[in-house]
Amino acid sequence: MPAKKFEGSLADHILIKTRSVTLLTDTPEGRAEIDKHNKEEIGRALHESLEKLGDLLKHYEIDPTPDDQSAYVMLSLKMAMEFVPGFKVKNVSTRRQKGRQKIWDPIKYTELLADVTLLKSEKNRSDSEACSILATSPRFASRWSSFDKRTLENRLVKATNKAENPLMALYDAVRSQVSPEQFMSMFVESFSITANQR
Repeated sequence: MPAKKFEGSLADHILIKTRSVTLLTDTPEGRAEIDKHNKEEIGRALHESLEKLGDLLKHYEIDPTPDDQSAYVMLSLKMAMEFVPGFKVKNVSTRRQKGRQKIWDPIKYTELLADVTLLKSEKNRSDSEACSILATSPRFASRWSSFDKRTLENRLVKATNKAENPLMALYDAVRSQVSPEQFMSMFVESFSITANQR
């Protein structure tokens, strides 16, 4: 997911002018006045930061509703996925698997779940229909052509099992904090083959 360029208020720094104690102001009254001024400047900067949150939500295409904490959870996750290495999803498969892959890692399971979710969101399809498309469609060949429909169906069951796929715990935690539409957008954007082709 490429980083978006910040524009408008998000591209402008918040400027403050703090003061320092000098020989002329090094008195209890002078230090108190400088301390008061500096606190006011920092408070103003904080206020400006809060005012920019609306622009930041728009930048990440998040539609907040009043008192909707899920918008800020989604904002945190989107920013973390853009800037924090530990939140970035990286597909390390460099070549197509030949034959049956005996062990799947959590990323592979989650990619399967995301691609099935993507297909089901495009059209009213069952899991079985989605797996059939994954196994046969050129659109998904780079990821799933070495697996047949039945194998993908079996792996899909494991993909939703927390014992097989530890990422399901994170999946459930995030899903409970944001709206279904926000969750689906973020999930598919991060793990589906569409995201991999960007």
